[in-house]
Amino acid sequence: MLRDHVVDEVGRKLKKLGFKRKGTTWRHEGEWGIEVFNIQGSQWGSGAFYLNVGIYLGDDRNLLEPREHECQLRTRIAHEDRSGDEVCEAIRTWFETQTRQLEARARPPASQPVRVKHATFGAGTIVEDRGSTVKVAFDDGSTRVLARSFVEVA
Repeated sequence: MLRDHVVDEVGRKLKKLGFKRKGTTWRHEGEWGIEVFNIQGSQWGSGAFYLNVGIYLGDDRNLLEPREHECQLRTRIAHEDRSGDEVCEAIRTWFETQTRQLEARARPPASQPVRVKHATFGAGTIVEDRGSTVKVAFDDGSTRVLARSFVEVA
């Protein structure tokens, strides 16, 4: 599959799914974070290219347009000997699989609220445990998703 063909065919389908394009990168606000699809040219200039996908997790709004290499979950999609429809299906399937795995890892909050402290944001209560991250409702009314290592039980 030629790179221009991927940009045209896959790009049209991603747009229908709500992805917005900037250069050769498409982004979409997903349930767990920002979903990213990127076409990367080969450094060897041989016309080869790579299809990268990733999910930038969390609510860090400092990265409104994360690049694929900044995503916590990421992989490459094989495109050789595949039609545009097959490539789009592989991309969609990867995002759905990752979302299902994230949902499976999310644990319901404990029956007793867990109080935590954070050096910058103060005290709060865990409202959602996502495995390596936790969603915390802070006493000032803000809510943030933080790495578990950044909070300590109060």
